[in-house]
Formats: sequence, C-alpha cells, structure tokens
Amino acid sequence: MTETLADKLVQSKYRPSGFDYMRLVLALSVITFHSLAITYGVTWASAAFNRNAFVTPAVKMVTVFILPSFFALSGFLVAGSLERNQSLFVFLGLRAIRIVPALSVEVFLSALLLGPLLTKLPLAEYFTNFKFRIYFLNILGIVHFQLPGVFTQNPIPNVVNGQLWTVPVEMKSYIALAIMAMLGVVRNGWILIIVCVALLVALILYQHHETWIVDAELAGDVLVLCFLLGVSAYRFRRIIPYGRGLCVAAVLMYLALIFVPYSNIFIAIPITYTTIYLGLWNGRRIALIRSGDYSYGIYIYGFVIQQAIVGASPSLRHLYVALPLMVVVVSCFAAFSWFVVEKPALSSRKHLPVLDEAVKSAIRKFAPKAKAPPKSAQA
Repeated sequence: MTETLADKLVQSKYRPSGFDYMRLVLALSVITFHSLAITYGVTWASAAFNRNAFVTPAVKMVTVFILPSFFALSGFLVAGSLERNQSLFVFLGLRAIRIVPALSVEVFLSALLLGPLLTKLPLAEYFTNFKFRIYFLNILGIVHFQLPGVFTQNPIPNVVNGQLWTVPVEMKSYIALAIMAMLGVVRNGWILIIVCVALLVALILYQHHETWIVDAELAGDVLVLCFLLGVSAYRFRRIIPYGRGLCVAAVLMYLALIFVPYSNIFIAIPITYTTIYLGLWNGRRIALIRSGDYSYGIYIYGFVIQQAIVGASPSLRHLYVALPLMVVVVSCFAAFSWFVVEKPALSSRKHLPVLDEAVKSAIRKFAPKAKAPPKSAQA
C-alpha cells in the first residue's frame, strides 16, 4: 500500500523534525546568500557570479529554492493549525502572536537603538525626520526600508532591513487563507485547487519577459502561490503519495524549469512537494533543535545585523571575515528573540479561546435580535 503524506504525519504524531531542520537551514541560507551582496554590493556580486559559467547555475539552483520553500512549508503547517483551530479568531490570533511581537521588537531596536548609534545626522534631526516616524509602520506590514542617515556608505546603501519585504506577503497569505476558510473554500479541496490554478494562470498572463525574481511584485505573488499549494497539499494529504521517486522527479522538474525561459512560475509545484517531502522526515532532533525555533529571529534580524557589521569598519568588508561574524551575531540575536520575546508571547496563546468566547458573547449581546413574525403570519 502506498504511503501518503498523512501516514508520515501520523507516524511522527504530527510533529516531524524535518520541518524544524528545514526552517533553520533555510533561514541560515538567507543569511549566507545575502552576505556576498551586503559585503561587496549587488553589482559586484552579480558580476562575480556571471564571470563563472558553473557558479551561476549552481547558485541559482539554491537561491531560487529558499523563499518559495519557506512559504510552501508555512502553508502546509498553517493549514494544520487552521484545521485544529476552527475559530478564525483563534487562528489569526495565533498567527499574530507568532509574527508581531518579534517583528515589533526588531523594528523598535532598529529605530530607537541602532539608528541613533549609527546615523550620520544630528540626533534631533534624526528623531524629527519623516523616515524615522514611518519606519514603525513595518510592524503593520507596511514596509519602509530606510532610517535617516543610516548605512549611507554601505555597499547596499540606505537599506536597514531589506528582508522585511516578505512580511506583507506573509500577512497577505494568512488573510487570504482566513477568507477562504470563512467562505468554505478550504473545506472543499477542489475549489482550493481551482483557486491555485487560477492564480497560476494569472501569474503566467502577468509575467514580464524578465524572470520573476527581478519583478518584486510578481515574486511576492509566486510566494503566495507556494503558500496556497502548501495548504492544498495538507488538504489532500490523505491521497498524495510520499515517495522518494516522486521527490527525485520533483527535484529534476525544478532544475529543468529554472533554466527554461518563461516557465519559472511553475517551479512552485516541484518546490512545494520537495519541501513537504523533506519536512516530513522525522529524524532525531539534536539539542539545538530541541531547545527552540530560532529561524524567525535569524530571518528578521539577519539583514540589519549584516548591514551593521559591514558598516562598522572597512576591514569587515571581506566575506571570510564578515560571514562567520554575521552568523554568530545573528544567532545570538535569534536566541534572544526566541527566549525573551517569541517563547513568552507564544505562551499567551492559551488565552485566545477565552478571548474568542468573550468576543462571540459580546457580538450576541449587542447584535440586533431578529423580530418575531406577526401572529397572522404564524397562523
């Protein structure tokens, strides 16, 4: 009998270790591949890759995989959370608890501590600058990359935290899933598939002649597609086979598609299966994995810390010096984020069902009551 994705979930008691390892590896991969452009500049990094006919394809095979895999992984796991928490209030509350506290701390530390320490402007001018005020909108997913006078001389100038561009995409994905759940789309898996196909077709019609990576708006929509494909995979987990041969075929399909002109949007399909296959592996957790989930902290603190290290001294603008230092410092901040911010915030999730009942009770109390039909109508 063919083993399915659902069988692997049951075997691991719905807690496979593969997803824990994948989150950490993907987050560290983001740091690694950002380090070259942050250290030497985007133009230099692109030229360095293009000079070597063997390096460019190899780098592309890895870098193109990272963010879509993150979103496919998220879609699969979040779909499980939605199924376990039938209340949309609780579901969205869990998502907010997971994202907003750590993001808020990162934004406040960047604007109120790092910015004043590194700005080239007088502090009075820094704190009254419009860029300082609007930077806090990052907490709401309204992305702004600049703080006044910060990182002006870096190889990537004026960008404080370039990685925040994915936050609104992630929020959009959660909101889209909540709306679809409210409309019954998630319960009806075939309608969910139709939505994914419609989005795929829309992206094909929209795409430009450049690859989707160049077009930020299109890139974000492809990530949403990966998220929804992850949700679909969870919805059909009882019939989708879990097989090494299928994973190999998916990898080969991915490798072929990234080098075929105008077909890059289709990579969402093999990336989703490959991600879920690897995530459902349930090997032994090492002590680092058992101690906490540091991936989100690595992800949101990585870029800004890398910029700060490169901006601290010209002697640090060498990859062999900068990258090890970046990994160590970012890991320390990720541990701080997990133990001081994220883990305590997650402990508050037990209050969400109580708040949900309170909200429902308030709605019932203040909602206008339906008028009884006239007696003549009753008769």
